[in-house]
Amino acid sequence: MTAAGNAGGSDPAPAAWRILIVLALLGAALGLAWGVADQARYRATATVAVESDSQGSDQARLERFAQRGESDEVATRAAGLLGNDIPGADLLADVSVRPSPRGGFLIVTADADAPDVAAAAADGFQRAIVAVEGDPLALGAAATIPATPFENRSAPLWAAIGLAAGLLLGLIVVAVLRLSRRHRAVPGGDPAPCLGGRSAGRRDRPRRRHGAGQAGPHRDACLREGETCAQRSFSGR
Repeated sequence: MTAAGNAGGSDPAPAAWRILIVLALLGAALGLAWGVADQARYRATATVAVESDSQGSDQARLERFAQRGESDEVATRAAGLLGNDIPGADLLADVSVRPSPRGGFLIVTADADAPDVAAAAADGFQRAIVAVEGDPLALGAAATIPATPFENRSAPLWAAIGLAAGLLLGLIVVAVLRLSRRHRAVPGGDPAPCLGGRSAGRRDRPRRRHGAGQAGPHRDACLREGETCAQRSFSGR
């Protein structure tokens, strides 16, 4: 192989493998960081019993109690029961009250970053609803401290997702680079168009000039031919 061939024909395979490895590792690192940075969330649940009246504990009645259970008055009372460590508005943002599908009670659900805080918030809201509404509401089951988070991003799972995304991106980059390299390798440039039946290379060739007072054979022939043509043209008139 010539020196020019060695200089211009480097093997692109190692560069492609480097691109794939770098992007795959970068994707795995970003996925792992995303999973580790996640804050686990815990959920605790308490219930409020709704005593039946003469019309029974129908679903519409439970819906009305659930809406009143998420009022600012109940949130402020719950914050006071919890020692005012958490403002009522912030507490209400992490607590929901909904009627039970089976009827007869309300379900109070609280989410927090710590399991004991979630259980305390659910119990505080439960007691606040009963204190504000009174009859026919009564305390139901107290909340238990959750043992495991209900929402948590798995760091290994996100690392695997990042690895797959990095490999996919690497394959796309390598494919684009190969297409670009092939496009540059195609011989370009069409031959210059001929002007007056002569090519550009022939046109640029310098004319041969004869010395002063000398007429070359080609020039003499052209002059004679021109005179003959002129004579024919004149006689034809």
